[in-house]
Amino acid sequence: MDISGKIKKFLEKLQGLQDNQKKAILFTIVVILGLIMGYFWLNSAVKDFSKLAKGAKSISLPAINLSQMPQVPSLNLLQASTSGDNGQNPANQASDWKTYTNSDDGFEIKYPGDWQQAGANINNVWDDVVFCPKSDKSCSGLNQIYLLVYKSMQDNNNPSSYYLGTNNGFYFYLDSFPQTDQSIFDNMILTFKFIKKILN
Repeated sequence: MDISGKIKKFLEKLQGLQDNQKKAILFTIVVILGLIMGYFWLNSAVKDFSKLAKGAKSISLPAINLSQMPQVPSLNLLQASTSGDNGQNPANQASDWKTYTNSDDGFEIKYPGDWQQAGANINNVWDDVVFCPKSDKSCSGLNQIYLLVYKSMQDNNNPSSYYLGTNNGFYFYLDSFPQTDQSIFDNMILTFKFIKKILN
């Protein structure tokens, strides 16, 4: 007897059963089919998850070059024992440093007593000031520190600039040449502060 004949005979028997029995058989068939389908779905899901886990293990994250990130100065730099350009302890330097105040942009910053400040007139900068040793009368040497004020964070295209903060939508950065004494740069960062919020 072929399969179609067996199915036909099964359906004839089914028609002869009472309604309760038909419902029980139909429910059993549905449950069995559901279990079979659930088994295949679960098996497929396990395979997909294992492929996903293998793929996640093979993902390589890009390397981050920490040397290009701006340094955050230690809070005790003003008490550090390293010497500056003039051979003095930075703690002593800070006590005889001068204060540059810009009331228009609402900030102040200290700089060494044997340094001077001048305007830098850098392109794309809303406001700027350059600090350099007094021995460099025109502030044209390589030992300079710049305080730069931008209208937009995107205007600053130098990733080594140290971000000082924002005041009334302006972005303040400190930058220097590589030859500049790092302890002076770090101490200047520590002395920077906003003295007022600017109102339009």
